[in-house]
Amino acid sequence: MYQRYKQRFGTAGVVVGVIALVLALVTGAYAAGGGLSGKQKKEVEKIAKKYAGKPGAPGAAGTPGTNGTNGKDGAPGAPGEEGPEGPEGLEGPEGPEGPEGPLVTSLPSGKTLTGFWGARANGDLTKIGSSISFPFPLSSAPTLYWSNQAGNSAVFRTSSPDAEFGVTYDLISGEAFEEKCTGTAVTPKANPGFLCVYTSLEEGLEFDVGGFAQANPTNYGALMGFTTNVPGPENGVIKGTWAVTGP
Repeated sequence: MYQRYKQRFGTAGVVVGVIALVLALVTGAYAAGGGLSGKQKKEVEKIAKKYAGKPGAPGAAGTPGTNGTNGKDGAPGAPGEEGPEGPEGLEGPEGPEGPEGPLVTSLPSGKTLTGFWGARANGDLTKIGSSISFPFPLSSAPTLYWSNQAGNSAVFRTSSPDAEFGVTYDLISGEAFEEKCTGTAVTPKANPGFLCVYTSLEEGLEFDVGGFAQANPTNYGALMGFTTNVPGPENGVIKGTWAVTGP
């Protein structure tokens, strides 16, 4: 009978029927005698245990899943619009006054100045001069050496008698000029205490040795005189460069 009942209603139906039967017995017992006897309690417990299902085995714990891979970085966003200009900052405090710079009162010893000189004569002029002015004065007047364009003839002039020659001015050789003036018209040079005048062009004018006697060099510069080698030149010109080195 049990098997037919189970086949018809299934295990769940059997369990429900047993529960209903137990409740009916309990309810009827309470109604008839006001409670269950000890024997009835045991029969009910026996029936309940017989048809009660055994507890199922605990389910296996699931294994934790693996972390997914990170997504690709997104493309950089477009630059934002330029913000408005900020307000002008406050003016900082005034800094302390710096020390006074050095004032060059004379050309330092061993330092060299260079420059250009020239003169031009037209028509009936027979004498002309050319001046040289130093941007910085020397501590003492230099000895002036001048050489013609060919470099084979030169003169010198000092503000006092020369220790070597014993005179203030005189004609000298090109070799004597080169001892004190080691440069050229392109790259003028001078030994300390000397003013070296180089000639790069000489047409119709030549150095006036006689006029040179009145032109003593000074610590501020010098004056050079020239005369024509042919009276009344139409275009007489002479020019060159100079170098002076502090004594």
